[in-house]
Amino acid sequence: LGSSRNPERHQAMHFGEEEEEASSSSTFRCATHRPGRNSSLFRLAVDETTKQIVDASTRRRVQLRCASWYGADQKDFVPGGLAVASLEDIADVILAATPDLNCVRVPVAVETVLENPVVPAVAIAANSGLSGLRALDVLRRVLGALATRSIAVVLDQHVSTADWCCDADDGQGLWWTERYSEDQWLAALRQLAALRSYEGAHGCSTIVGIELRNEIRPVRTGSGHLLEPTWGDDDSATDWAAAARRGGEAVLAVDPDLLIFVGGLDFGHDLRPVRAHPVDLPASRLVYTAHSYAWSCPTCATYTALAAHLDASWGFLRHERHDRHAPVVLGEFGTDHRLFFEDGRASCDMSDDGTWCDEDTTVDHHHPQMQWWAWLLRYLRERHPGIDFFYWPLDGTQSPGRTRRRGAEEVYGLLNTRWNAPASAGLLADLRTLRLQDDDADTGPGECATSNVP
Repeated sequence: LGSSRNPERHQAMHFGEEEEEASSSSTFRCATHRPGRNSSLFRLAVDETTKQIVDASTRRRVQLRCASWYGADQKDFVPGGLAVASLEDIADVILAATPDLNCVRVPVAVETVLENPVVPAVAIAANSGLSGLRALDVLRRVLGALATRSIAVVLDQHVSTADWCCDADDGQGLWWTERYSEDQWLAALRQLAALRSYEGAHGCSTIVGIELRNEIRPVRTGSGHLLEPTWGDDDSATDWAAAARRGGEAVLAVDPDLLIFVGGLDFGHDLRPVRAHPVDLPASRLVYTAHSYAWSCPTCATYTALAAHLDASWGFLRHERHDRHAPVVLGEFGTDHRLFFEDGRASCDMSDDGTWCDEDTTVDHHHPQMQWWAWLLRYLRERHPGIDFFYWPLDGTQSPGRTRRRGAEEVYGLLNTRWNAPASAGLLADLRTLRLQDDDADTGPGECATSNVP
């Protein structure tokens, strides 16, 4: 790991205030996967008593603090930014964000996996060494760059056809589409699961889990009919709980050590059906994931209303004691970084009536999005301290897709348009307030236990 880090560059690009050196008591490490081979892997599990994500070896709490690096789910078929900056430089910028972030969620399309097209030259213009490679070859390079820096990875099977999502008219709200069947979805999941052992066999893999699908939602058919997803009714075409079981089993048949992340209904917002019909997967592997954005509850006009809505939708999973419940992570959330002042610190909370607690605030407090953002952070800190989270997105620029333009500013992105620094110090400071404060817990990945990572 030391040889992969440029200390001067790392110091210049550091996101936080002072870098916190990880001690042996506050890290988890790759574990030997196949005796006799130079192979090592990060391994996490779910503690079936506490319902928390833990290091599989030490059984100590691990908080995943991730940002989604999208693009392999879009029309360029590769994670974004490679047209602007080198892969090594982007990976170093992510490393510089530690310990505030310790994980990357990588959305991938079924099309990217099964078709494995040659990547357009324009998408990798700043990386001559990637020229002519196919999508999965580039993805392996990206995973290798993250592994050398001991950054954990969650692979997200985001969409079927590579494109921007999500609404009822994009035809991708279920796990199968008119173009890609359930069998092809399962085949893509198996290939994603196999990436972990492939990377481990060549050095170290930091892949810790796979998200089975992004934002299950209604689909408008060619006849105009709205096909609604269901949960627990055994309808082979719409029952997401049953499909998630099949998807999880396909992944675990390839690699039984991966975590399986399963989202809820209604664009990932609603996990209420879990009470009656939990997903039937091993308790040591299953993690639920919920999404929350400013538009997720348009009727939530006060903090009290928002908190009640979130408690009912997914928060109950962290408070109710039930043998068949599983942990839940905040799998997507984000806000417009342009609403933070350039020299901003963390935004302050709002009172229940919407008035600001501090006139010297560093965000545009007249914008309703920031009212929601402040309430969400307050809810997470008060009701779910130390929650695992996947911020959307890391990207500083857009990847091409429906309603998207390659190279345009990604206004929710953590990085700037040059991919070499944070877009907003205030946004990152807000995320820092969500860090686990338990000194007895492992709060993130340590070093890969190999010196031969490609």
